[in-house]
Amino acid sequence: MTRLGTWQIVMFSTMFVGYTLYYYNRKSFSFIMPYVIEEDNFDKPTLGAITSSIYMSYTLSKFAGGIMSDKVNASRMFPFGLLGVGLLVVAFTLCTSLKMMVVVWFVQGLFQGMGWPACGKLLKKWFPPSKLGIYWSLLSTSMNIAGGAGPVVAALLSSSYGWRTALQASGLVAIVVSFLSFVILKESPSEVGIETAFTHHKKKKDTSEPTSVIDVVRTPFLWVLIMYCLLNIFMANAISDWGQLYLIQELNYSPTTGGVFVSAFQIGAVIGSIVAGYVTDKQVNKQGLRDAGSARFPFLLVTILALLFSLHCFNSLVSSESNLLFICVLSFIMGFCAFGHQSLNGVLVIEHSTPVMSGTAHAFFSLGGGVGAVLAGYPLSIVAKHFNWYTSLIIVEGAVILHLLIMLSTWNISTAIGKRRIKSE
Repeated sequence: MTRLGTWQIVMFSTMFVGYTLYYYNRKSFSFIMPYVIEEDNFDKPTLGAITSSIYMSYTLSKFAGGIMSDKVNASRMFPFGLLGVGLLVVAFTLCTSLKMMVVVWFVQGLFQGMGWPACGKLLKKWFPPSKLGIYWSLLSTSMNIAGGAGPVVAALLSSSYGWRTALQASGLVAIVVSFLSFVILKESPSEVGIETAFTHHKKKKDTSEPTSVIDVVRTPFLWVLIMYCLLNIFMANAISDWGQLYLIQELNYSPTTGGVFVSAFQIGAVIGSIVAGYVTDKQVNKQGLRDAGSARFPFLLVTILALLFSLHCFNSLVSSESNLLFICVLSFIMGFCAFGHQSLNGVLVIEHSTPVMSGTAHAFFSLGGGVGAVLAGYPLSIVAKHFNWYTSLIIVEGAVILHLLIMLSTWNISTAIGKRRIKSE
């Protein structure tokens, strides 16, 4: 293995472990919530106030973190954020009043926003376009692993030692890994004396001027990807959150079946993310980065068509007498397509942005996901309250159709993000 290959593995492994801890600590209070109720008798409004505080601050900090990653050293930003997360999780366990708990958890969310933008910058600098998709997708699965194993780990620790000790353990591990990240992570291959032959724009001689935030915001392709992200997060959250309630409350399936539905969706999400990155990297390696359209678009089209088909089958064919295997297969396909699609959306933003503004572009892109998550929550629950969950899922199906129409109408759009062109001599 070459020296560059060794460093790439070290860099990726460090980011993977670090971001798994980022995500675990962001969701840690949700994981130990049953034990908080049992030990401290917190009521629902109290629990809601704490959990809502971190989502509010995380949405803001992820946007700010994207812009910040273009201004500061990403290899320092990542461990600094993780250190702050760990310290604040430990501090949270020492709080004795609700007000202090809400404040500390809110501030923790501000540090959470430093993680993923820094990962995006480091991946872009350490991996060529032909490998960016697969490594981005693999790194994305850290969230699925933390989300899947987190409740089990938290339950074991909380039942044996109490919820405060369980949180302290996750915070301390984050602190230790943050110090290791400070030592291991490097901003670029040149920092360790490695000169790479690859570039992230295999095109004609660059005739671009220095770019600004205004140049990024004016880019049509960025707004197309923002719409992709908004609609995709809306669809994914709605299916995973409300699909099981549709089965339980309207089709009279057991909570166990609802849980199996969610598990199949998450398994599909992990496999879909990895397959999407691997397959489309092969296409980029063959065709390079295009000025119009992308070599990743055909796979995106296939996944959106498969998502539309599987969701339509779920809405129209699943009944109270349907086979569980059939339901799980549909859930797996929906998870595979939704998360494979979303993973590629993030790759497209990073690989088609100018190197100095990729973090800023991803910050605006992430806002679309935040809006989609909000729309999939309270608004759809209001629709279900006045009508039913089936009506909410029909709206989701309409969103998939809208996504498909936008994709087809922008198939050959210019893909340059934040690049101001000047005439060559």
